[in-house]
Amino acid sequence: MKKVLFIVSVVLLLCTGVVNAGTWRSESVGGFSEVYIYKPESLSPIGSGRSLLIALHGCAQSNEDMKGAKWTEASEQYGMVIALPEAMHKEGFGCWGYWSPPKTRNSRDYKTMRNLVEELTSRSELNIDKDQVYIAGLSSGGAFTMNVGCMMPDIFAGMGIDAGPSTGTDSSCAVYQFCGTVDSTVRACEELAGSNKSYFDTQITSTAYGTSDFTVDQRYSLQNAGAMAKIYGAQKDDSVETIPEGTIAMWREDGSIPVSMVKVNHVDHAWPGGEGASGGYIDDSGFNYGAYLARFFTENNRRVKRNQAPDVQIISIRQNGSDIEVKGKATDPDPGDSILSLKIRFLDNCNKENVVIPEKEIVHTLNNDGSFSHKAAWPANDRAYVAVVMATDSQTPPGSTTVESDAVRVGTASAPLSIAILQQTAVIENECTGIFLSGEANNGSQQLDGVYVQVDSGNFEKADGTISWKYKKCNLNYGKHTAIAKVIDNEGCISYSRKVEINIIAPYQQKSGNSISLLSHYEIYPNDSYPAAPSRGWGLCDRTYVELNSEFGVSEPFTIYGTEDGRVWCFNADNIPTTTPMVPPGECQDWTSTNAVHETEGRAWRTLSYAFPFGFTYDYYATGSNEPLGRRSDTTTLVLERTGTGHYQRGKCSVTNN
Repeated sequence: MKKVLFIVSVVLLLCTGVVNAGTWRSESVGGFSEVYIYKPESLSPIGSGRSLLIALHGCAQSNEDMKGAKWTEASEQYGMVIALPEAMHKEGFGCWGYWSPPKTRNSRDYKTMRNLVEELTSRSELNIDKDQVYIAGLSSGGAFTMNVGCMMPDIFAGMGIDAGPSTGTDSSCAVYQFCGTVDSTVRACEELAGSNKSYFDTQITSTAYGTSDFTVDQRYSLQNAGAMAKIYGAQKDDSVETIPEGTIAMWREDGSIPVSMVKVNHVDHAWPGGEGASGGYIDDSGFNYGAYLARFFTENNRRVKRNQAPDVQIISIRQNGSDIEVKGKATDPDPGDSILSLKIRFLDNCNKENVVIPEKEIVHTLNNDGSFSHKAAWPANDRAYVAVVMATDSQTPPGSTTVESDAVRVGTASAPLSIAILQQTAVIENECTGIFLSGEANNGSQQLDGVYVQVDSGNFEKADGTISWKYKKCNLNYGKHTAIAKVIDNEGCISYSRKVEINIIAPYQQKSGNSISLLSHYEIYPNDSYPAAPSRGWGLCDRTYVELNSEFGVSEPFTIYGTEDGRVWCFNADNIPTTTPMVPPGECQDWTSTNAVHETEGRAWRTLSYAFPFGFTYDYYATGSNEPLGRRSDTTTLVLERTGTGHYQRGKCSVTNN
């Protein structure tokens, strides 16, 4: 009957020091001429003291720009000191020289970075936990972040790489071409670590990219995530978390999440700074990557010994004569730890601010197995009530768990509300990829407002019908989704809910002659195993990708190609056959080729453009329609011609189903 569960660790302490709490300070530290430092008043909710995040600017950007991102709220929430250094040994357009040798702990900005950490962690007024030191950066700062995290895994417990080229690549790979593989990135990272490779066992990594970033290839985010996952021994999770601004893919290892990859929709080459952010190459559209990193690092840090909060269950709540009777169980999962306090109070379910029976300490009623039973006299009026039970353990800082029961109506006897989910199925249709639920609700002697359904973390939406109800949700990604259905009475005072998980399994694509019957989910991770895949680099293609060429535009890392065995696969652009398909005269004809081949064979033309801050490149367009085909000659796109017009445009010729 558990309705709500949340875990709280009370760790708010105040400290004073050279860097004043709650304010930015600029100073020279560790060999950097200027570092902006923000010290929060709070401490980290894990470990001992505060955490530290060093965030690096990108090319043509400064630490002043990075300060314009919204850092302070997350800093205060997670007890995280923020340090924003200005690169000392700049190259190109103010870039961190991640490509330049020597790459050692005692050279150039690598030494300066190590000195910065040593000095900040030695300051008693900052009170930084050395097991909670992290680094992150944008673009060249992201690439330098990866170099530092690979070189010094003993110092950095986590890294955040936003739009950064992979370790082992050079400056020519930043914008003109995509370089490296997962395996080459693994080798380069492990070479930098040397004798410190064992510290990878407790390090974590997040990568990020914007879907409108055409400056640094979006594939680097996946390559970096895949490489670190391979180093950590983590496996890609089948599910993808959907957030309002995009998606988050995760790699797991022994129940933890050491690697995540954030895709932020409609963000170009910039650091996602959150709503209200400002500064060069700082995006203010809504998603705050700094805040995400603070949460990701805190929740997944693998170096800090964590105090697990008590486990509390409310087994039953019912009217027993003139009493409300609650039965439950409270235990602590940590060996040797115990429940120090167990408190219970009752709230008016229509008005949760109204405490009808004040809080009472009931820890003395705990049995050896953690079970408890408590009775309290209910007020004279007929009403619906909930019990709130809070257990606190004996650790420092303490862990605390609060559980709220379902509502119980006391006074006039009545059958309780109930809800059942009788059907739960995935839906894959031409116009809908989603889920379908149906079931029954019981109102007893109460009037119902209706049945409401929540999918993942979205809003509750009213289902069709009441006693017999149904609900359909479209526009969902392939993978696992959580649905909660609840029935509410007409006063909005009592609700009961049921939760289910539904996995939308992507059908893989079959091709027979010129007919394509099904189009599968496009898996971006290149090392996934598919049935009868021609090689490890292949993967099946998404409906949107096949029809529109790419959700990213023309910079998609894979393209489609029909193999001789009749399947249609995605493959890395460098290995796509570029021969022109043979079709009878008068029919639609399409080509899958690189932009350079399209230009050579007259299907495309190009103009010279400047991709600041990295230099000159070419923009390609389809002949006739002038549709953009993207930047760089090695980008692979699908272009079609309608016969007899010499008119080319992005897309594919239509097919018919057999």
